[in-house]
Amino acid sequence: YIFDKFETAELPPLLLLRKIGKQILGLREDFCSDSKGAIGVGIPGFFNRTTGKIIRLTNLPGWREVAPTTVLSDETDMPAYIENDANLFALYVLFRELKLVRANAVCLVLGSGVGGGIILDGKVYIGTKGFASEPGHIIIQMDGEPCGCGKRGCLEAYVGGLALEKLAKKQLERTGESLPYDFHFYPDEIYRLKDRHEAFNAAISISQKALAIGMANMVEIFDPEYIFIGGGFLSRYPDFYRRAFEIMRDYISSPRRRIKFRLVKNSEQAAVKGAVYLAKTKSEEEEDEKVINSCLLYTSPSPRDLSTSRMPS
Repeated sequence: YIFDKFETAELPPLLLLRKIGKQILGLREDFCSDSKGAIGVGIPGFFNRTTGKIIRLTNLPGWREVAPTTVLSDETDMPAYIENDANLFALYVLFRELKLVRANAVCLVLGSGVGGGIILDGKVYIGTKGFASEPGHIIIQMDGEPCGCGKRGCLEAYVGGLALEKLAKKQLERTGESLPYDFHFYPDEIYRLKDRHEAFNAAISISQKALAIGMANMVEIFDPEYIFIGGGFLSRYPDFYRRAFEIMRDYISSPRRRIKFRLVKNSEQAAVKGAVYLAKTKSEEEEDEKVINSCLLYTSPSPRDLSTSRMPS
């Protein structure tokens, strides 16, 4: 794998996508010029699975009605496929962690917020319209903290980098503790100093309990064999997650359930690798479909039969 990254917030969507397209063309020229290739796109939000247009990105304004796959395909002359980034994390887990075993798993991605994917019987479950598995927006507290999605009491209002910063500041107001004027409310700093500051310890405890309740709700609905957690949020402090997993057992109806808990290593790149799997599997499926359609075309014994077959693209 070859990874490259650059700041995205400074550019409007279309210019950013064209810049990404040029980067892709450069990589193809350098490393796979003999192959047309395919593009996998991950987005942190909702999109229309018919048009490919973005419906909403909670933490990235200005992307509504943008169709990334259309722009990238026009820019590169390569097929492009789009998926929610948390589903791509689940796809990575399915390929690399589960080795395509027909298992049931809940996959959570914790960064600035909370994303997730569900694996049922060895397949990533996307739901009727493709909007399934938004664990960050299940309600864990009636009339609770406000969430960026517009609701109150969402899991994402208590777990993730943005939520922990707000919780820590709110607890500081309660305790009256003082901090250096230049203190940065990074999650790792809050966790590192939790034993020195009552406010930080309280914020961490609230976040852990919220995560535990969220996981328990997912367990009650899906009865998974595994819970996989990845993302950059407190990834250096696995004890945060192990404690949340222990608390979770107080909130499930059958404590004897044998659920295997796994932290995915180097998971910041997992969704990117999941996008590679998406592009590979989708492009292969389309090639197989072309072969099938060609067979239908060439073996049709009469014009009437030919008219009911799909033409190869």
